Amino acid sequence: MTFLISYFILKASKYIQKLLGEIFLDIVSRMMGIVIMALAVQFIVKGIKQNFFPILH
Repeated sequence: MTFLISYFILKASKYIQKLLGEIFLDIVSRMMGIVIMALAVQFIVKGIKQNFFPILH
């Protein structure tokens, strides 16, 4: 099921890009980058706490 949804979204990507506009896609792309960066920082901090400060966990 996920494969089919992904396939049709990728197949229609040119139409979706024209519909949403280049500026909107740039904004969404930057926001997703910030979210991924925040998750990475959270994972790093959690790993440091677990490995170097096990008493705090």
